[in-house]
Amino acid sequence: MRVIALLALLFGFLAQMLLDGQVFTHAVFGVFCAVAAVGCGLTSAREGRPNRWEGWIMAGLGFVLGIWCLVMLPSSYSQQKNFNSRSEQR
Repeated sequence: MRVIALLALLFGFLAQMLLDGQVFTHAVFGVFCAVAAVGCGLTSAREGRPNRWEGWIMAGLGFVLGIWCLVMLPSSYSQQKNFNSRSEQR
């Protein structure tokens, strides 16, 4: 479960750094990755005693990613709409 949480965090954070104009799509993808990271992190924290702190860290980072993406959603929709309309005009 820790591997899945780590991959979800990596893909979620890396998607936010792509500069292709589709910021709303990346924010929605980040929310899905954050949910996966929190779920897998909490499951990992419950399973094993020696690696419990790793699960809590993964869940915390997933929570931060989710909040960040949810805050960005309203403004990113208008940015993506403007970007797509400008690219269609060209």
